[in-house]
Amino acid sequence: MEQSSGIKNAGLAAVLSAIWVGAGQLYNGQIGKGITMMICWVGLITVAGLIAGAIGGLLFLVNPMLTLLVGLVGVAIVLVYWVWGIRDAYRTAKGTAA
Repeated sequence: MEQSSGIKNAGLAAVLSAIWVGAGQLYNGQIGKGITMMICWVGLITVAGLIAGAIGGLLFLVNPMLTLLVGLVGVAIVLVYWVWGIRDAYRTAKGTAA
């Protein structure tokens, strides 16, 4: 979908995305992108939780440190997606998105 032509506040777009991934994109007028990012966010958290629970639980039997490692990898992936969403909303509002 097209971005709306109005001037947007980049700080507000970033804060909205920090609160909920995709909200900043919706604010910027990127409706399709915002909804897609929200759906992906929920899916990513769900999958990361399931993987951490299932694989981490099995690995705990072998080595408890592996459970911690799997959990940290899941958290890192979720954080990267979250930060990317904030950055994208900010840059789009500023008009510098590539």
